[in-house]
Amino acid sequence: MLRRTSIPKAILAALFILLTVSPAITAQADPGVWQQIGPSYGPYTSIYAHPAMPGTLYIPLGSVGIQKTTNGGKTWYFANTGLNTKPGGGYSSVSAFAFDPVTPSTMYAATGDGLFKSTDNGESWSPFGSGFPYAYGNELIIDPQNPQIFYAGNSQGVFKSTTGGNAWVSSSIGLTNLSIAALAIDPLHPSTLYAGTNSGLFKTTNSGTLWATANKGGLASTDVYIIAVDPVTPSNVYVGTLGHGLYKSTNGGDDWVLITGPTSYIAGLAIIPEDPSTVFYGDWYSGVFKSTNGGDSWHAFNTGLTDGLVDSLALYPSSPHTLYAGTENTIFAVDLSVSAPGLWTQAGTMPDARELHAASLLTDGRVLVTGGASGCCGPLNSAALYNPASNDWSPAASMAAARQSHSALALTDGRVLVVGGYSHGSGLASAELYNPASNAWSPAGSMTQGRFDHTATLLKDGRVLVVGGCANDLCSPQLSSAELYDPKTNTWSSATAMTTPRDGHTATLLADGLVLVAGGCCDTNGHPLRSAVLYDPETNTWSATNIEMLDGRAFHTATVLPDGRVLLAGGGEDIYGLGSSEIYVPEANTWSLFRNMDAMRMGHSAVLLPNGNVLVAGGSNAGSAIASAELYNPYTNTWSPSKSLSTPRKMHTATVLANGKVLVTGGEDGGNPLASAELYSFTTRHQLYLPALRR
Repeated sequence: MLRRTSIPKAILAALFILLTVSPAITAQADPGVWQQIGPSYGPYTSIYAHPAMPGTLYIPLGSVGIQKTTNGGKTWYFANTGLNTKPGGGYSSVSAFAFDPVTPSTMYAATGDGLFKSTDNGESWSPFGSGFPYAYGNELIIDPQNPQIFYAGNSQGVFKSTTGGNAWVSSSIGLTNLSIAALAIDPLHPSTLYAGTNSGLFKTTNSGTLWATANKGGLASTDVYIIAVDPVTPSNVYVGTLGHGLYKSTNGGDDWVLITGPTSYIAGLAIIPEDPSTVFYGDWYSGVFKSTNGGDSWHAFNTGLTDGLVDSLALYPSSPHTLYAGTENTIFAVDLSVSAPGLWTQAGTMPDARELHAASLLTDGRVLVTGGASGCCGPLNSAALYNPASNDWSPAASMAAARQSHSALALTDGRVLVVGGYSHGSGLASAELYNPASNAWSPAGSMTQGRFDHTATLLKDGRVLVVGGCANDLCSPQLSSAELYDPKTNTWSSATAMTTPRDGHTATLLADGLVLVAGGCCDTNGHPLRSAVLYDPETNTWSATNIEMLDGRAFHTATVLPDGRVLLAGGGEDIYGLGSSEIYVPEANTWSLFRNMDAMRMGHSAVLLPNGNVLVAGGSNAGSAIASAELYNPYTNTWSPSKSLSTPRKMHTATVLANGKVLVTGGEDGGNPLASAELYSFTTRHQLYLPALRR
């Protein structure tokens, strides 16, 4: 939320008008056309969009309190429960909000009576912490990578808390002007912050320990009213002034260029996270303007905006985006929907229809598909090869054993190890090696225990860790055992067993060489497991994560993000999928709950794309296969829709090819195994902005 600060007027009139029903933006609204969603009262100098709840907005109204809608502006109400009341009427003077970046249902309000906290999305409030700077006009932000670090700015300077808002200290050394009108933080390097004052811009690179002026290189030493940092390339910084236009820096504030008219009064800024060359600004006198080239050129964006006196802008951060404008008299919203990114095309037909199979990327760029269930005739021993260059399939040599629900992974020498699987009522102990050069299979010994629905993980030393699974079709016993395969000697050895048996779990190699085993089926009550454990190959020992996962899940996915964290998505219980996702943070050995996907799903696929996003596709919920796909952006911590698969499918495979495209093969459409395959490719727009995560 980016805004200007003023005290609301006509408080008594507002008490009546704010409770009225307003027109609301609808799913059928034309993209690019503004619609009024707020009462006819203003000025609306601040708007906050809930980062995880579409259509939920908050407006701080000074001593009137907090105005809220949860339905995109159809109805508005006061959310003042718990705020301090005043002897003469009214409430604590509310001026700013901030949302916990990990648990956005927890939010904070800066008021003239101190900091207030809500744990129920702002429905009720309670006083929180001590030493908060009491002054109207606070800016309040939370470190996106550390929710214990808060910053506040007001007429007394900048203040900082390292205790989650419990205690505050001044952080204003170097500020020659203490009247803070704007604060912004670099989302990738949160030790870097910018502060706007009525005598220019200041910058710190050490979390507020010391500030220095950043007015050099063309930026006027004038009222800096609003600041926006590009979420993908944070060296791009936009600064809005009062009557001196909008400036941009491409080097973190070392140099500045005026990118609007020199007399513009900039009252709001918004940057599209997935496409940061698309920027909006609001002008106090001329409405809203849009640029699609990072501010090199602008055009008016005012269709339907009947009040051009714009006081604030706010953007719902997840796609599909909605842009909100607060004006002198009311609130408007505009749908910024664009076609979902990505493109699915056909990738030929496999020689056999199959589900519960495995796919492995070979060193020459081809994909080997092995085994699986045929539907009519039990497990398959057949294998097939996909050639991206010709977009076609050919048979590969058949395995010695028919198997489904097995594992297959490419070894460091280019061969593919296939392990275990289900066949005619029991788990297989056998393993086989495929040699792409000779198109031939050879034995790879046998495990001590036959198993399926297990995991196999390539360790840093080249060995393979196989964990858990089921021994037979009743999954009795469910397995806690683990085994190690050494390709140098083509032999198996026992590893230390887990304390908890599990199948349908995930096993993920971390950057430090440990293996994270998460979830699976099931606890003593038949529910998916919340437990997660770490295997240390050097000591052959297991240890638990600091806390359990926040949701029990089985048949989910686990994807290593570019910064080393691990995203768990979906999974389920019985036939019902989960919409939730959570992230494992190796440095803290803990979990954090994240926002829901658009669809509940289990038996889906998830792969890391070359641009750093995670593509989740297909799966099932309540037994039905689904076609939808969505993208997780670790850079902006958001989910957004992608183009749907051509065919609904579950229990399929997804493989990232050398050319960056994603090959999806087989699966089941809800009744029959599939022989079809599809290719996912990026639109140009989603190839341009590559996250460069740093921790």
